[in-house]
Amino acid sequence: NLDQFIDLCILLGCDYSGTIKGIGPQTAYELIKAHKSIERIIEDIERTGNRVVTSKDGFDYQEARLLFHQPDVIPAEQFSVQHFRCFAPDYVTAREFLIGKSFNHEKVDKMLDRCNTAHNK
Repeated sequence: NLDQFIDLCILLGCDYSGTIKGIGPQTAYELIKAHKSIERIIEDIERTGNRVVTSKDGFDYQEARLLFHQPDVIPAEQFSVQHFRCFAPDYVTAREFLIGKSFNHEKVDKMLDRCNTAHNK
């Protein structure tokens, strides 16, 4: 089931969202198998009194799910080689764009630092 797979990917960690603290790969798999969706997992976590999971925790799974279902990509018929022209990196614009697309800002900063280091070699 694609929806369950996407929810598993989100639980495992993706650039679009944080994760639920304390849920690793094995637990994520078992929870999806048992509950079928993140909503039901959260309900179970909250019902059992373990904790409350909120978007304040950086776990905005709805936005992440939307981006998996409706990625912001260039349609194949509009694609051209010009999309691959190389220019000097504009890290500020790249950061704003990625964070605007709900990428995790810490991961973006780390990746851009690595790119900058590689570019300056």
